Amino acid sequence: IGFWSGARERIGFNTDGQRRGFMYTRRVVYTDSDHMSSIFARLLQPLGISGALPAVSYAVTDSDRAVGEAILREAAVADGPFPLVAMHLGMGDNFYQIPLKRWPPEHFAALADRLADEFGATIVFTGQGEGERQVIESARALMRRPAINGCNRFTINQLAAFLGQCHFVVSNDTSVMHLAALVGTPVVSMFGPTAPLHYGPRGERNLVFYRDLYCSPCLTNYNLKQSRCVDPVCIRLIHPDTVFAAITANYLGEDAIHRDFLRGRVRATTATA
Repeated sequence: IGFWSGARERIGFNTDGQRRGFMYTRRVVYTDSDHMSSIFARLLQPLGISGALPAVSYAVTDSDRAVGEAILREAAVADGPFPLVAMHLGMGDNFYQIPLKRWPPEHFAALADRLADEFGATIVFTGQGEGERQVIESARALMRRPAINGCNRFTINQLAAFLGQCHFVVSNDTSVMHLAALVGTPVVSMFGPTAPLHYGPRGERNLVFYRDLYCSPCLTNYNLKQSRCVDPVCIRLIHPDTVFAAITANYLGEDAIHRDFLRGRVRATTATA
């Protein structure tokens, strides 16, 4: 698109294996050595712009927040006591139409049940589209405890507002993970075919799970993110018990709850494990 635009100056990455460097008037070397936000910031260097990226925020309105609150009221969820947890199960398919980056729905279900059992957590599944609705329903069918289906209920702004109200968010490596981090909510994220070094959530107090196997990562910009893997054992090996233990230690232990109350993150107290 940049090449055919007729722009006299075109700045882009000269990425090994992609063979498109000839399209640019100024080429920037691409290396998988940093987070993508910093890598793309390199494109500014030919313009004489460098240094740390400016801080960004995401503004939401009271009407945006009201949507999430209405969904909780509809599900007869009171203001407490509970931690409010959003879980995003969705993820696009890969080269062979296999959801390589998707933590199994049964793992989400097991984690959600345990959070509800031991901490009285309110679980809200988020998603968009028929495919993600089906994944959410498959997870809910495996659960012993009820969970709220928030699929197709939010616009982007409304979702951002709701994520900002949550204690933490459990998500695959997808846009919702970054949206939650942007509004300042801790993220529990699962990585397999992609590396958190490149695509991990930004911000503080995030929990990132990644099994760095001999074949990891198999989705990179060097192969146009077209992995031929048909058995994503890397992400399947992240066990719900491991995730639950880390969540308990960092977000739901007694010290963590007190710290989050001081920061205004937790809506109400939670039961002890």
